[in-house]
Amino acid sequence: MPNEAANQEQTFLIDLLKATYQNQEVYPILQHNLSKLNDNLALMLRKWVI
Repeated sequence: MPNEAANQEQTFLIDLLKATYQNQEVYPILQHNLSKLNDNLALMLRKWVI
């Protein structure tokens, strides 16, 4: 189950970055995925940056 949640968060983050890159609206993506905006997502993003 934790791997599935991590995969969903990763997919969400990739979709959000793609939308940003393509100058698309990100608000609907954020609104649809409010439950994924948490500390785990922040940690995943930090790991990507490092």
